[in-house]
Amino acid sequence: MLKRKKLISLVCSFVLAATAILSTAAVSYGASDTEYWLKVNAQANVVTVYKNVDGEWEPVRAMLCSTGTGKKGTTNATPTGTYYTQGRWDWGAMVGNVYARYVVQFYGDYLFHSVPYNERYDKTSQPTKEFNKLGKDASHGCVRLSTMDARWVYNNCYYGTKVTIYNSSNPGPLGKPEGIKVDTSRETYWDPTDPDANNPYYLIKMPEIDFGDKDFTVQYGSSFKLKDDITVQDPNTFYDLTHLLKVSKIKYYDTTQKKYVDANFSVMKLGTYKVTYKVTYKYSGTTTETVKIKVVDNLKAPTISGAKNHAVTVGDTNAVKGITASQATGDRTEAIVTWIKEPDTTKYKAYTYEEAKGYVFEKKGMYLVKYTVKNKYSPYKEAKRTIVVAARTE
Repeated sequence: MLKRKKLISLVCSFVLAATAILSTAAVSYGASDTEYWLKVNAQANVVTVYKNVDGEWEPVRAMLCSTGTGKKGTTNATPTGTYYTQGRWDWGAMVGNVYARYVVQFYGDYLFHSVPYNERYDKTSQPTKEFNKLGKDASHGCVRLSTMDARWVYNNCYYGTKVTIYNSSNPGPLGKPEGIKVDTSRETYWDPTDPDANNPYYLIKMPEIDFGDKDFTVQYGSSFKLKDDITVQDPNTFYDLTHLLKVSKIKYYDTTQKKYVDANFSVMKLGTYKVTYKVTYKYSGTTTETVKIKVVDNLKAPTISGAKNHAVTVGDTNAVKGITASQATGDRTEAIVTWIKEPDTTKYKAYTYEEAKGYVFEKKGMYLVKYTVKNKYSPYKEAKRTIVVAARTE
């Protein structure tokens, strides 16, 4: 809550209080912004951010907070109801001769802001025990947030953003973030969520890339896409960061050079690729992960075409006439093995493709002809087709 002289009423004009009391840069306003709606569960100490997606409000971010220690309607209570964001300050003077960062007003003296600091502009002066209170009642009525989350509100929730404060034992649709607990052996120090590059105590969890059940053994010529079925989340707030996922590097193993070289990924080129995925979120850092993706043509057996029951005349030749075989990477016709069981026999005899081309149907009667062909690559999956050939005299 804003610092004030004793005689100033709790409900006096915020504009006057800000003019007289806040030692900050000038108040700044953004254009009216209804992209987000902040719902503050004061009982559970969770702020859930909803985003307007095609006219529907979808929960996208959860933030641990500390609301007022007072009971409803009393001093130090966080007021319930619906409000709208107003002024914003980078640093603001608070009750108790402390200072907060990323201050956003939503109702009178009630604000969103960081966990307080003992000294203005001194980022090392935040009481560690106060930071550890996040997730519990701790404020004079304002909504305290980590520096990371306060900064998010400051940067994204401009003038006119809707704020609803309520009480419920249910933390909200995204749940309650676990949060961070810091070592209190130092009375004051940096906020561990402050993304400042100079913060030596940055403990925030980095974005998490979830590959799920994505299969990185890819069929040659398939419709495989590098980013399909991959999701990214900020584990601190459950915010979906999938839209920020990028492919930052692709390398291909060159068997001639016996090393990985820069390349473009293609499902039309067999081999092994190393693909590096990267996601950068300004509130929780950068995560990179590299996976191997193999483009193969051994997941399916070849396809045999043209094999169907038919009749021949005794003396006709060529047991593979009209028979072809193929797999994704090319023709496998000449790899066909033809197995023939002649009339009045009990066993098949195998013929190579060339031998089968010269085979003569010498006997009258029913022939069982079986065609088999294996994939060119291990594990050599095999296709089989069996037909009946009726040999008759003219």
